[in-house]
Amino acid sequence: MTHSFWITVSGTIIHRFSDNGPFIYYSFLVFLIIGMAAWFIVLNILALKGFRRFIEGNDKGTEKAMITIMFIIGIGFLLYGFLLIN
Repeated sequence: MTHSFWITVSGTIIHRFSDNGPFIYYSFLVFLIIGMAAWFIVLNILALKGFRRFIEGNDKGTEKAMITIMFIIGIGFLLYGFLLIN
């Protein structure tokens, strides 16, 4: 979702930077890609630390609660998607 947001924002803003010359335009593109990669790396590191915390803690109640919450959120997204299609 984050990458889709960045690409959408860049697609709408990129036309403003294209009028300012090639250096600004290409620097915008380079920093956009660097920003997306950095954010992706940070999210993966945070997710890995959180996953390791669940494994090390061995807390079954928290694990079941998270799975249930994520399942409910997933069903909610599916229902919302079906409502948007119809």
